[in-house]
Amino acid sequence: MPDSARPLLGSLALCRGLCTLGELDEALDVQRGRRPAPRLGELLVDLGRLTPDQLQTLLREQGAQ
Repeated sequence: MPDSARPLLGSLALCRGLCTLGELDEALDVQRGRRPAPRLGELLVDLGRLTPDQLQTLLREQGAQ
């Protein structure tokens, strides 16, 4: 599946009720402020918004693995 057709990880997390819009915005703000920018999923785990298992499930669903 081309990258443009894959759902965004943040959108999947929101749709599945795994994080709130505010939590996603917080992670995106942190991501924008770091160089090199960490992957969003890793940030959501580091911030305690997702568990590693939830991230792996979302990545499989996204088709990234």
